[in-house]
Amino acid sequence: MLADVPEPIDIVDIFRSSQHLPGIGDEPIQAVWEQLGVDHNDVRQKAEAAGIDLVMNQCMKVELMCLSR
Repeated sequence: MLADVPEPIDIVDIFRSSQHLPGIGDEPIQAVWEQLGVDHNDVRQKAEAAGIDLVMNQCMKVELMCLSR
């Protein structure tokens, strides 16, 4: 569980399929990044209600490469 990590967590980068996401909005985190093909409407609603920054269905590496052009 993320709650077991002793340091504050800035971002969680998720590579699991969407079916494994529902509990993620309950964790004490600041931001969630869901990789390509990962999207879950319930998680989106939980994250927004909890004030968690959320990116869905995007690759962090691809986005970084676009920014560095």
